[in-house]
Amino acid sequence: MRFRIAVLWAMAMLTARVGSAQYNTAEIDGVVFDAQGGVLPGASVVAVHAASGQRFERVSDDRGRFFLPALPVGEYTLSAALEGFRQTTERRVVLLVGQKVSVRVVLQLGERTETVTVTAVSPFLQTTTSEVADVISNRQVVQLPLNGRQFLQLAGTCSPSPPTARSAATP
Repeated sequence: MRFRIAVLWAMAMLTARVGSAQYNTAEIDGVVFDAQGGVLPGASVVAVHAASGQRFERVSDDRGRFFLPALPVGEYTLSAALEGFRQTTERRVVLLVGQKVSVRVVLQLGERTETVTVTAVSPFLQTTTSEVADVISNRQVVQLPLNGRQFLQLAGTCSPSPPTARSAATP
């Protein structure tokens, strides 16, 4: 009887651990530089969630790095400031589920009362992992031709390219 209880307890712990791997957040990391490419420790980095107004603040470490983990998905305004430098603001930073965005922030010399606003944002390059992810909208899911709406058939929606006629005919 004790053995069965131990096995059931172990299975429950493994199931709970697998369930905790599910997440619906994203993260931003980066480095703060000056105009000459030197790192700036002690810079204040703030991400503001556009929908809720929630603020996430960090200070860059001695190598200019910062990390904002467990951010709710959505659109953000990212700003960085340091005494003796102009504040830099980047608008419309959009985070999707599970996305890890690396940002290079460059602060220009000047008064702190001056602000530099970046309006044209280049697509963020994910260099921390080799995973490829995509978000499937509700409309796409509803329009899928699934027989019986089996959720395992959705796994094929993330394939990089549709099967060719030759591969479809091959058993």
